Amino acid sequence: KTYLISEIDFALLGGIDKRHQYRKHPKAFNQFTFYVEVKSDAGSYITVRRSVASGRKTISIQTSTESRSQLTLPGDDWEFPGLGVDMARTIFDRLLGLSVLNRHGYSFRKGLTYSLRRQSDYHDEFRLSRFAIGRDRDWKPYVASVLGLDVDLVRKKYDLDDELKDLEA
Repeated sequence: KTYLISEIDFALLGGIDKRHQYRKHPKAFNQFTFYVEVKSDAGSYITVRRSVASGRKTISIQTSTESRSQLTLPGDDWEFPGLGVDMARTIFDRLLGLSVLNRHGYSFRKGLTYSLRRQSDYHDEFRLSRFAIGRDRDWKPYVASVLGLDVDLVRKKYDLDDELKDLEA
């Protein structure tokens, strides 16, 4: 299960570090290319192609009005070819059009971490292990937005906490 989560995360534009299996064993993985197709809320289909091969611009994105295999498209025929991770995330975010998340300043990646949970993420329903050493203000406003609560009030609470600490100091 953990390996499958890692693959899905990679295909959906997750970052990888030097400890990732693709970087630790490049000869075994560099020839792999992953494809994932996602249906947007507006009904269009977005296909992401991501190569494991080392290089900064190994991602391409294609949109379509119907589900279809993009495997036959040559590299230059993609709508958004040769992207780096940051640009690909920006384009993918825009194409997905998740207005509730975007309105509050969150990308699709923030929610994805809640969907692709590793075993250590089940100790607390809302707090993921990756936020274990982080501040509550890094994850609680997102959870509030998903639950339909007023995100601005949650953020204001943390701003007021900071003001109180400053006044106490």
